Amino acid sequence: MFKTAARISLRERITQAAFELFEQNGINHVTLENIAVHAGTTRMGVYRHFTTKDDLVELWVTTWINSYRAVLDGLEADYPDDANAQLRGWIDYVVNSLTDISHRGCNFINTIAEIPDPEHPIRGAIETHKRIQSHRMLELCRKAGLAEPDLAAAEFNFLLEGAQVAVQIGSNDDVDKYVKRIAERILDNR
Repeated sequence: MFKTAARISLRERITQAAFELFEQNGINHVTLENIAVHAGTTRMGVYRHFTTKDDLVELWVTTWINSYRAVLDGLEADYPDDANAQLRGWIDYVVNSLTDISHRGCNFINTIAEIPDPEHPIRGAIETHKRIQSHRMLELCRKAGLAEPDLAAAEFNFLLEGAQVAVQIGSNDDVDKYVKRIAERILDNR
C-alpha cells in the first residue's frame, strides 16, 4: 500500500500500483482486481480511469521506452560532439541499473514473452523501440570511429541484453565488472 496515497490522485495510485505489480509479477499474472486492491480502490475505480488492463500495460511500456530514450537524449545533450563519451555513458547507465532488474530481468523481453501475438500493438511498440535503440547505437559506433560499427553496435546490444539475463539468473557475480571490460575492448577497436 502507498504511504503517500492521500497526496496523489486515484489515477496516479492505480498507475503506480499497476507498474509495481507488472514489474514484480509480469503482465499476465496481474489482474485488474490485483491492481485495484494494491491501489486501495475498487475495480470500478480502475475502470473510471482505464478501459482495459492493456491500457495500463501500454502506459507502463511507454513509460519504460521514454525513460530509455531520455537517457540517450540526455547523453547526447551532455556530450554533443563526443560519441565515445555517449557510449560510455550508456554502458554506465545500464551497468548501474543492473541491480534494479535482477528479480525478473528486462521488462521489454518479459513483456514480449507474455504477448505471443506478433501483431499485438504493445509488442510492436517494444520491437520498434528496440530497433530505434539499436539504430542509435549503430550511429554512435559510426561517429565514435569504431572499425566495424555494425559489429560493434551488435556487440554492445548483445552485451547489455546478455548482462541483464546474467544478473537475473545469477550466473556471474561480477557482471558489472565484466561488462565494463568487454565494452572497453569494443571501444578500443578503431
